[in-house]
Amino acid sequence: MRGREEKLRMTSAQALFAKELREKLLREKSDMGRNEIKMALKKGWNELNVQKKIAYEEKSHAMNMELLRSLE
Repeated sequence: MRGREEKLRMTSAQALFAKELREKLLREKSDMGRNEIKMALKKGWNELNVQKKIAYEEKSHAMNMELLRSLE
């Protein structure tokens, strides 16, 4: 069981948002550097409206609950 525990990774709402935006940025602006991407991700999250943040929170919660159920 220890091997499974080491792979357990909870996902935050901000991490989900960052993953989606990073993929989009890399498709549309492949010449962006690592620091530019980090700044764009931070700015994007900070400018995201409350309703969209809540949607990411709900998606994150659902994913994390599914992950925890898989360990039972």
